[in-house]
Amino acid sequence: MAEAGVTAAERLAESAWGVYGVMLEHLSVVQQRNVRFAQEMVDRWIEELRDRVEDDREAARRLAESAARQQEALRDLLRESADAYVELLYAPLRHYGEQLEAPARGERG
Repeated sequence: MAEAGVTAAERLAESAWGVYGVMLEHLSVVQQRNVRFAQEMVDRWIEELRDRVEDDREAARRLAESAARQQEALRDLLRESADAYVELLYAPLRHYGEQLEAPARGERG
């Protein structure tokens, strides 16, 4: 009977190890899936950050170009305004000069 008890104990231990083996295998598979899932999430997150950085760079580039165009347009506007103001200031002098030269050309003022 001792042999039968040992055999039953061995069978019990073997079956317990079988259950543990199945559980360990299952946990290993689940852990591998979790690692793959986590890695995919990190990879997607990194890719999303790269996309956002690239979008931000593109927006910054376009804003810089727009600012440069606005600066050039403002420069042109100021130049034209200054030219018009100078013309306005010199208009009376030009008129006076023309009036002085008119008798020499034989014109009447």
